[in-house]
Amino acid sequence: DYAPEIIPADFLAIALIDTEPGQYILHSLRGAVGSAIPGHPFGLTEGLAGQAISTQTVQFSHDLTSDSVLNPEIEGTCLRFGIQSMLASPIIQGETKMGAILCGSKKANAYEADEIELIQLLGAGLAEALESARHYQLL
Repeated sequence: DYAPEIIPADFLAIALIDTEPGQYILHSLRGAVGSAIPGHPFGLTEGLAGQAISTQTVQFSHDLTSDSVLNPEIEGTCLRFGIQSMLASPIIQGETKMGAILCGSKKANAYEADEIELIQLLGAGLAEALESARHYQLL
């Protein structure tokens, strides 16, 4: 609930690993762009979220208009809605890849070192929350 107040985000989503190996599903949490992104699974190398999951490192684009390696269905849709910069951090519990948190801003160059550190902390917190929820479901 507080992520958009901590990190500037006109778009906020969580990418969770799908039950099918090598795929994730993007779940929009904030911003109109989320309803325009297809709900089908994406491969773990697709988009900033997939790159963050597969490499287990923060991924970002300071300017989507000049970044040619992004997924047209994800970042391309964000760009059509005015999102200019994006940041993705993996959600990892131990050695287990769980997903990624993805945020976007209508400002180019919106994310610097402070925001990168904050999104990593959010990713770590989400990993703990998801792991706790998984344990609760097993009861």
